[in-house]
Amino acid sequence: MKRSASSVPTFDSMLLPTIQALQLLGGSGTTEEIYEKVVQILNIPDTVLEIL
Repeated sequence: MKRSASSVPTFDSMLLPTIQALQLLGGSGTTEEIYEKVVQILNIPDTVLEIL
C-alpha cells in the first residue's frame, strides 16, 4: 500500500492536542499515555498510525 505523507499529522497540528491530552491526564503522563490520548483526541486511523 502506498503511504501518503499528507496523511501524517504535522508538528503544528499535533501541538494543541498534546496540550489537551496533558490536561485530560491531570498535567502529566508517560509518553505512551500522552501518545494514546492524542491518538484518541485526533481519532487518527490505523493506516496513519502504521506510519507514525
